[in-house]
Amino acid sequence: MLPLIPFAAVWLCTAIALWLAPVLGLVDAPEDAPERKRQSSPIPIIGGTSLLVAGALVWFFLGPESFGLEAEFEDSLGMVGLALVLAFLVGLVDDCRP
Repeated sequence: MLPLIPFAAVWLCTAIALWLAPVLGLVDAPEDAPERKRQSSPIPIIGGTSLLVAGALVWFFLGPESFGLEAEFEDSLGMVGLALVLAFLVGLVDDCRP
């Protein structure tokens, strides 16, 4: 049952992101650069956000054990969190530039 909770969290956050992206204008539209874009419809650019939020929620409510990590791992959470946020920011900057 426990493995289904992270799956459900990611699924729910992704569904919310897919619904919210067009409302907030956070999509990569093919008409922005037709010579470069191959998609025929707008693609949401906030998928990384939904994964980060789902991971944070699962970590907060279920703890590091839900990821198969030992309790000693909590000592390095700051570095892991920093690495995840940096990876998220790099993806966000990449998605937001033309």
